[in-house]
Amino acid sequence: MGKFNDLAAGAVGGTFGGLAMFGVRVVGTQTGIIMHSLPDKFERGTAEKTGFARDQDPEQQKELAIAEHIVLSAGFGAAYGLLRRWIKPPAILGGVVYGLVVYTMMLMGIGPALGIVRMPQDKPHSSVLSEVFVHLLFGTVTATVVDRLRS
Repeated sequence: MGKFNDLAAGAVGGTFGGLAMFGVRVVGTQTGIIMHSLPDKFERGTAEKTGFARDQDPEQQKELAIAEHIVLSAGFGAAYGLLRRWIKPPAILGGVVYGLVVYTMMLMGIGPALGIVRMPQDKPHSSVLSEVFVHLLFGTVTATVVDRLRS
């Protein structure tokens, strides 16, 4: 399988992983288990930092957050597809590790550095647990889809 196919399989896997995260977050926020949808928080922070929020109503911001999250998921999936070319762990193990890497990069690194989200120690434990869970789900779904497409 060539690099383009690895990227494409990863992007498809990441898209499915992002959709799985989104589905869990929707159900979680509607049932009160999850307080906020991460894409909403991330988008609000991004929109406020860039001044884009002034031009968008809350519904438009929410739709944009969903679209951005799916595109970001596809991008992280494509990166996994390339990594999978050289590192070949079992799908579940690779997915769990990759989900934790993405969580660490986005919610302990990039997001707080940009002032978009708070560090985990500044959040309720239930919020941190839900964030970790959905990123483990993302990684596992992404890795499983990539492995299925590659076989």
